[in-house]
Amino acid sequence: MTSFLIITHGNFGQALLDSCELITGKLDNYFALGLDKDDDIEKLKQIVEEKLTVLKKKGEVIVLVDILGGSPSNVANFLLKTLGGFRIITGVNLPLLIELSLSNEQQNEEELVTKAAQVSKDSIMVLQ
Repeated sequence: MTSFLIITHGNFGQALLDSCELITGKLDNYFALGLDKDDDIEKLKQIVEEKLTVLKKKGEVIVLVDILGGSPSNVANFLLKTLGGFRIITGVNLPLLIELSLSNEQQNEEELVTKAAQVSKDSIMVLQ
């Protein structure tokens, strides 16, 4: 089973995880970290590195971040280059998280990443 680490600005990641669990039930191997405006980026980097080190020992890891180029994304990308061994998906949203949680036991990391890209694209619509 793949582990997921959600890293976002503020409490957005934890709120997504809480909302997802309202629909899917308790999710094991899903974790959320947030960066507040007064937080130290280096401290976040250290916390993320420690969490990734533990999760990678358990198996595949996918990191979900809110905005490409934001501090959470930059921390994850830095650690991808230094630690390796995990994937990053930007633009985390509730439909994406629900789909990943429902597919996690049946699919490997590559299949989950492919599904994530499709679900994210399909879940954004303009309704008139």
